[in-house]
Amino acid sequence: MEKEIRILILDDFPARLILIEAELQIAKVPFISKVIKTRDDFVREVDDFAPDLFCRLIIFQGLLALRHSL
Repeated sequence: MEKEIRILILDDFPARLILIEAELQIAKVPFISKVIKTRDDFVREVDDFAPDLFCRLIIFQGLLALRHSL
C-alpha cells in the first residue's frame, strides 16, 4: 500500500475543499487532509499533524506560515 500524503489545508471556504479532495480521489492519490483556518492552528498542526504538503487557499501570509514551519 502506498503511503498516504498528509496535506495541511489552510482555507475558509468549504466548496474549494470538496473540489480539491475530489480531484485527489479521481487521480487515486492516497491522502489524509486536515483543514485549518487560523495562523495559530497552522503553527500547532505543523507539529501535531506533521504534513507532507501545505495547501494555502485563503488570504494568509504564506511566507509567515512557512517561517513558522521551520
